[in-house]
Amino acid sequence: MKTRSLRRIARSARRRAQRGMTLIEIMIVVVIMGLIASAVGVGVFNQAKRAKQQTAEQEVRAVEHATQLWQQDHPSGCPTVAQLQTDRVLDHHSRSRDPWDNDYIISCDNGDVTVRSKGPDGQEGNDDDIPRARR
Repeated sequence: MKTRSLRRIARSARRRAQRGMTLIEIMIVVVIMGLIASAVGVGVFNQAKRAKQQTAEQEVRAVEHATQLWQQDHPSGCPTVAQLQTDRVLDHHSRSRDPWDNDYIISCDNGDVTVRSKGPDGQEGNDDDIPRARR
């Protein structure tokens, strides 16, 4: 008696194993994988955006320091990034444009140097400028 029921259970298990997965099961797995991929994608894109902002902040500080050094030799002028690179005050391997491919804006007023980037939108004078306008 026990032998028959064990054989029946074994046959039933073999049949289930041979059937494979149903279409619904495959669709559920695909949906779960899509949800995981979209969650990871959102995190990666946000991190890339933040990395561009941090890069721009560092480059603004570097250009600002280079401009201050340049002004020691040229007290009455205000250079461009290309001029800083030509005069070898700023490394010629450094980027001459911000991460969004806009020119850095250098302002020199009475010895006070301000360098900024237009930010992601490429328009000057709003809250995404780097460094942000001091109000």
